[in-house]
Amino acid sequence: VRGAGNQWGTSMIGFKGREDLGSGLSSFFLLESGFDATKGKTNGDALFNRRSYVGLEGSYGSLKVGKNLFINNDVWFLDPTGQQFIGTANLVHGRNWPGANNVIEYQTPTWGGFNATVQTSLGEQAGSTTKGRKDGVSLVYTNAGLELRAIYDLVRDANGKYGSVNSTGGAGSVFDSSKELILGG
Repeated sequence: VRGAGNQWGTSMIGFKGREDLGSGLSSFFLLESGFDATKGKTNGDALFNRRSYVGLEGSYGSLKVGKNLFINNDVWFLDPTGQQFIGTANLVHGRNWPGANNVIEYQTPTWGGFNATVQTSLGEQAGSTTKGRKDGVSLVYTNAGLELRAIYDLVRDANGKYGSVNSTGGAGSVFDSSKELILGG
């Protein structure tokens, strides 16, 4: 018998909190880190390498800012395999489970089963609004066990472009910087 770290999903530790500010408004935060339990180290260099955000929530919906998982992670709601080796992860060649830095995310309240989330990640390059930028929207309808979802996102590379191939001309990086539409139920 041997142990393998993060084989069916990452181990996580985190801290979250919520404070009632009155009049139906709350503030919240989440600090979350993935780690490999068999090796005793975090998945990546940052301590809170998955999510670290703050936000406000009220009758108007919620607003988050910070580091979060990118909006195409909403495919988890659709994939019965949990994005494992035989799931939707095969269709996107490593584009599943990405993180996003400098995120601004708004989620509407749910009206009659309909809900929407809009997210932008401003990238990591000062002075540029397109280099490394990620934008997306997730629209969902849920009612009595039925869920229909549409997820559209656009991921730009370090030069602010999408749909490019890698520097050697090989295929594959088109999944790293492209437009993506996922429909499911």
